[in-house]
Amino acid sequence: MTEQEKYTAVTAGMQQTAGQSKPRALIVDDEAEIRKLLSEMCRICGIDSRAVAGGKEALEIAGKEKFTFFVVDLNMPEIPGPELIAQLLQMDSDSAIIVLTGEKNPEVIVDIMKHGAWDYLVKPITVDQFEKTVNEVLKKKQRRFMEKSALEVGESRLRTKLEWMTYKDKRSKEATEAADKNVIYNLRASLSQGDGFGALISLIDIIRYQENENGDTVVDKELMKVLSENADYGKKIIDGLDSIVKIYSKDAALEKMHPDKLMALLHQKILEMRESSADRGLVISEPETRFDCLVAVDKNSFCDAFEELLVNACKYSAKGSEIDVFVSPVGSYLCISVKSELAPNDNGIPKEMEETVQESFFRLHPPSMGIKAEKFGLGLGLTVVNQVMRKHNGTFTIGNVNDHTHSQIQKCVLAQMFLPMESAPAR
Repeated sequence: MTEQEKYTAVTAGMQQTAGQSKPRALIVDDEAEIRKLLSEMCRICGIDSRAVAGGKEALEIAGKEKFTFFVVDLNMPEIPGPELIAQLLQMDSDSAIIVLTGEKNPEVIVDIMKHGAWDYLVKPITVDQFEKTVNEVLKKKQRRFMEKSALEVGESRLRTKLEWMTYKDKRSKEATEAADKNVIYNLRASLSQGDGFGALISLIDIIRYQENENGDTVVDKELMKVLSENADYGKKIIDGLDSIVKIYSKDAALEKMHPDKLMALLHQKILEMRESSADRGLVISEPETRFDCLVAVDKNSFCDAFEELLVNACKYSAKGSEIDVFVSPVGSYLCISVKSELAPNDNGIPKEMEETVQESFFRLHPPSMGIKAEKFGLGLGLTVVNQVMRKHNGTFTIGNVNDHTHSQIQKCVLAQMFLPMESAPAR
């Protein structure tokens, strides 16, 4: 089965959850009035539901039928809520469970969530509260299915990439990296001395043609604006080449950290990218971390690599679409995934180009000046990401996938960075 087929199989399996048919809820409460109330709320919200009075019946039905989520009362005589939650999760670890409780004590609510509940509702319940909570749970469930499918693709790509890296090692990877470094260094020197940048040259030629008989030149305001924008862009390119030379030249200053700390660093990059791409109406999701491990990270270079993946996703995403960021273990690696929906008529990254796009100066698309946060240009962005991951003893993959978790199949690009991880020490 190919990577694309694996992604398609997993995402297609959650069509019911994602909205291609109505969500289904199983309500478990020993009070008939509550069951009736919640069933009516489900009807109002467009959700199919079944309601039962106790845990034994709930487990029997859950073993035979599929439900999008469960609504479970915390205090029931037959099987207590926490025990029922545990058994539902044992049957299916992806069970989405909303707990009903009359408790308002924060400590009690925190304890409820520790049992594996996804969210909670405090009695008495209103339709608005119910709808808001259910919508949040459905969104979270959809993201987890997308994450699961992305990780299945990641496992396959990781194996392929490691085999490719082993082959390349035999072909003198060090010599290739040294050549890349020299090319980038020389290009940086050439550009900083004024060679290149066709746009700037063309603009200056236009200005020269506007000289009067006295040799004076009056530059049109709009022309000066365009000239300044191109000069700023050129300076950014040179600064980016400076950064790339440093990445190639320096050893990574690796610091061991928990994924939560890593996510705090990446959170800032997500905020910056939301701001710089606001005019395109893009929604960039925040990743969840639900596991303990340690990863060795050079904070500066890894944040640069993550930012480049966000920039790449923003440049080529469909307007108003979502960019999803996932973080989960894949084998002995921590996988950071960035999934973006392609714009119409964009073919993304064909299978045969997945390695080529990581090579220096290769572009599938013309350069874009529309994303203010873009740090690297000249087709070097993904080359930098690949080099950063090498410095981390990890790897990087990127390619097309089809996402079936929406009402229509969406063509997406999935970029994944793999960091070696180790178990976190006991707390």
